[in-house]
Amino acid sequence: MYKSLQMGRAVAAILVVLLHLGNIIAMDKYFAIKSFAIPFSFGGGVDFFFVLSGFIIFKAHKNDIGQPRKLMTYIKKRFTRIYPTYWIIF
Repeated sequence: MYKSLQMGRAVAAILVVLLHLGNIIAMDKYFAIKSFAIPFSFGGGVDFFFVLSGFIIFKAHKNDIGQPRKLMTYIKKRFTRIYPTYWIIF
């Protein structure tokens, strides 16, 4: 596992949260503190996160490419990892 890349994904996710939080705090209907929107307004966290995530998924499953029987295993693992939490939260 590439721990430094996982750390990069964590940093990118935090940047996305801070961008949204800064924008919310800057809104007039909440706190109207405009300076909170400036520090993380450069964005880039989403792009960085998805590029790193795609790379990590590719590296983990590169041997499965071209093997249709591995597809259902991949889908089941993704489903059990993502959707229970998704449905609990929403």
